[in-house]
Amino acid sequence: MKTEIWGRQITLDATVTDRRGNPVPNVTVTVVQDDGTPYKDDDGNPARDVTDKNGRYKIKATVKGSYRLEIVPPSD
Repeated sequence: MKTEIWGRQITLDATVTDRRGNPVPNVTVTVVQDDGTPYKDDDGNPARDVTDKNGRYKIKATVKGSYRLEIVPPSD
């Protein structure tokens, strides 16, 4: 997913699912710039979250320009 926004606060609140529509827990979702550098949250930490047992995550960040989501599945 790639979106362009200019200096705005975004809230991403979504669910990660597999191809069958089942929720996927323990997936790391990070908001990154085009060069792969993570955006920071209001506390200065990378704007990321890990999905809960229902596959849900919520990230708040201020972005400028385009961004994309980096999705890293859990390691088994």
